[in-house]
Amino acid sequence: MREPPPGSEQKTNTNAGSSGVGDFWRWLLLLTIFTAVALLVIGTLLSNPDGGVRAGISRTHVAQLEETRAASLTDAAVPTTEPTSTSTSTPVPTRTPTATMTPTATPTPTSTATLTPMVITPLPQPADLFAAATHVAEQTRQVERHGTATPLPPNVVTATFTPKPLVVTNTPTPGNQETATYQAVVATALAATTGTPTLPAVPVVTATPSPTRTPKPIVTPKPTSTPTPLFQLLSDITPTPIPQFPSELVGKILFKGTALGEPKNPHGYYMINPDGTGLARLTGSWLFRAAEGRDSHSTGGEVGAVARVDPRTRRWQIFLRDYGSNELEQVTYFSFNGLRTPVLSPEGDAIAYVTWHTGNDEIWVIERGEKTGTQLTFDKDVYERHPSWAPGGNQIVYYLERDGKTRIWIMDADGRNKHPITSPDYDAWDPVWVKYADS
Repeated sequence: MREPPPGSEQKTNTNAGSSGVGDFWRWLLLLTIFTAVALLVIGTLLSNPDGGVRAGISRTHVAQLEETRAASLTDAAVPTTEPTSTSTSTPVPTRTPTATMTPTATPTPTSTATLTPMVITPLPQPADLFAAATHVAEQTRQVERHGTATPLPPNVVTATFTPKPLVVTNTPTPGNQETATYQAVVATALAATTGTPTLPAVPVVTATPSPTRTPKPIVTPKPTSTPTPLFQLLSDITPTPIPQFPSELVGKILFKGTALGEPKNPHGYYMINPDGTGLARLTGSWLFRAAEGRDSHSTGGEVGAVARVDPRTRRWQIFLRDYGSNELEQVTYFSFNGLRTPVLSPEGDAIAYVTWHTGNDEIWVIERGEKTGTQLTFDKDVYERHPSWAPGGNQIVYYLERDGKTRIWIMDADGRNKHPITSPDYDAWDPVWVKYADS
């Protein structure tokens, strides 16, 4: 092994010492530069409140620092040339220092302000021209008082209007012509002031009319019964006026019948002339009852014929009642039983009656003061009943029943000239010949 020449070890040590001194100064220079840059960055950050600008300045300075440090490292990598002796020495390898990266300062994040949304609702659309004019007047007054409105801030959000269904009702039908005319005038006035109505841009729903509530039936309270008094003073009793019998019916024949097709019970009350003309219906049954009640009396009404049972013979007999003295006078002394409807002639000298002792109901007449009567009808299998004298006493009206059919007949006072005066198309019975009216 070849030994190094004398004096070369000393040179090597000298070079080593020089190299150590150069590395120290280089590191000191880098530390100074880094400190200056750090102070510059910190000052910039403290003087600029804007996060975005601070971040931009910091990145610029960092880039400049990076360029300066790269240049320094390049310079340090070139070996320093020193004068040496002419003797050849073994070169000592130079240690290249490793570059250390300086950490980049992390910018402080800046807080972004969060805006709270403010929801506003738009004004409703005017329903008609009057509402729109009112809205314009109100806005004009607000501008005059507070000035023109400023633009809305960015955090304002307009609410979306959700239209509600518009419920419409049908126009009720006018009850009369006056109401219809009034509705037409109102519609014309609205069209002239607000224009022709148009449906709004909302759902339209026609209202269904509610069913009419059926009213509850009103319960009628039961009437309170009034106790019947034990007595009444005659001075407290007002007599019921008796209607006057109309004189227009004198000479007419009143009867019960079914001339209008009604049943026999209830039946109608009719009037007819003795010659069979002038058939008419009575407006009140009281006319017939009043005429029948006075038919057994004489024209003056002082005396009347009645049928009573003779207390001695226990048979029906004819009596005359004097309505003035209320006395009874027995007229007949029949040995047979079977007597009905005795009627006194207008002059009071004869009595017509019905008896069935011969087998059928037949009409007889007895003169006042006589003991036996005269038979006027002799028809078999028929019934002649209910005789009534004419006002002059020369005729008698009655009804005849044959095979269940009844008709009104007239005959002379002696039983001749029998003939019907009513039609066979209806039933007629119980005739009364009106002889007088009330005086």
